[in-house]
Amino acid sequence: MRSLNLVQMLGLPTQIDCLRCKKIVLTGFDKYEEDEDGSCNPYPGVWVLDITCTACGCTWKHTVDLTNPLNTWATRAGVTFFEKGLQLENNTPVLWCINLHRKVSKLWEAYTDNRLKEPCGKPIALTCVEEELADLALRTFDIAWQLGIDMDAAVTVKHEYNRTRPRLHRRP
Repeated sequence: MRSLNLVQMLGLPTQIDCLRCKKIVLTGFDKYEEDEDGSCNPYPGVWVLDITCTACGCTWKHTVDLTNPLNTWATRAGVTFFEKGLQLENNTPVLWCINLHRKVSKLWEAYTDNRLKEPCGKPIALTCVEEELADLALRTFDIAWQLGIDMDAAVTVKHEYNRTRPRLHRRP
């Protein structure tokens, strides 16, 4: 059994107001078993945090919904990058942008070298374009996880907004 701070892992707020006395209380920890392969990526589903107010003794359950596929991927990517040491210390928006720019540059290099449809050169069955787009998606999900962004909601809202735009809205 491995103990992880789900609050950090899921990008939840570190403090929550008590439902009864309205004082700020810290969130709790939860435990779950590692996967058979030794990883600790959480399974999609609804997770529940047990929270107790130390001021008044009120207890309640805080629910985290991981059934949304984009949020699940954000969590899986964030936890994996954290476990593998791939999240930079002192992460800042500048470093996130630099990292995403590197991924876009690798995609551009594959395009300019006419290697988009070629195998990516790793022991996985992906072409260069598939690998680089997957890298971009996973890094984006990792950033969303670190910031606690609800990717399902953000993508849905942005997509619906884009549908209202006129055709070629910024082109002459």
